[in-house]
Amino acid sequence: MEPVPGISNLKQGFTLEANGSASSINMATLKYEKWKKEGNLLLLSGISIGNHQSISFTDTLTVEQLTQDSLILKKGELVLRYSKTNEIPDEEAIPTPDTPTQKLLSVKGKLIIGHETRSFTSEGDSTDYWIVDKTGELLQKYDGETKGIKNGTPVYVELEVIDMGKSDEGFAADYAGVYHVMKINKITVK
Repeated sequence: MEPVPGISNLKQGFTLEANGSASSINMATLKYEKWKKEGNLLLLSGISIGNHQSISFTDTLTVEQLTQDSLILKKGELVLRYSKTNEIPDEEAIPTPDTPTQKLLSVKGKLIIGHETRSFTSEGDSTDYWIVDKTGELLQKYDGETKGIKNGTPVYVELEVIDMGKSDEGFAADYAGVYHVMKINKITVK
């Protein structure tokens, strides 16, 4: 289960039964019917419902991590994090977007923006992430705090991001992953 985007008190996801059957939870346009695992791939098959038609589909997802109570899947650059729940959700259907759900993460740490650098490192961690500003405000706020123009000065930030996973394109390929910055909660020179 994971939160429905924009509706934090509702969850969506799927159930996987030992017999290979699958079912969607709070997904009005996707009806999962069966699943199978091939190597490190999870194949989810079902019917996509919309525009007065039903189309069979199979989602192919890479299993990044599997524990007793969580599952981390990857599809391209998109990382999906699911957690097991013992709750049975309400059967009220919630319409969902055509793209898979992306979980918003709250992060705190050091941001450096400079020539060919867009680096974020979480507090207490050494892993660097390439950042992509989806707010349209981060570079301006960074320059305002550092009194420069993308001058490489470290600043402390509190951000809400979507982890897009590892990229193999451009400068981002040199980083552990890519964070899309969706909201800036705090930015200050430390």
